[in-house]
Amino acid sequence: MEEVIKMEFVHSNGTGFDLKPSVYKIDSTDNDTKRSSALRAHTEHIVSFLQPRAPQKGASIDTYFSDLPLPEQTMSKSLFQYTQNSHHEYEFSDYGQLYNFVERLINNKDERILEFTRSDVELYIKEKVETEQNEEWISLSSSNPQVYLWTKRYLRN
Repeated sequence: MEEVIKMEFVHSNGTGFDLKPSVYKIDSTDNDTKRSSALRAHTEHIVSFLQPRAPQKGASIDTYFSDLPLPEQTMSKSLFQYTQNSHHEYEFSDYGQLYNFVERLINNKDERILEFTRSDVELYIKEKVETEQNEEWISLSSSNPQVYLWTKRYLRN
């Protein structure tokens, strides 16, 4: 438990625990829609914030618990409208609340986790750029160097 918290819930500058962890709120109870929305959020997040290098697998986890306050909508620095609009933060008052939250997530991870492979990310990007000719993706890939590198990497195959 401590290792997960040290790895996932420390401020990016390395000082202290992040008591306001960010999430992307997915408004769906249908498993297929939830998975596709989570893949969208995952892909838009990594394209916005990470350099395109393999492997880009990852996972999303459903953090909703009916007895916890809902996370508050907050500003995001994502390059994409969807992840800007769905960005939320939990706010914990102390390490104990964060620890209990993480413990519940880990204890229920098998029913809450959605894993994504590099192929999932690649197919999503190809679908947005080549198949759908998605305006946002096309515009960003021609105007933003970060998105350009991602689309170039995955569209060369």
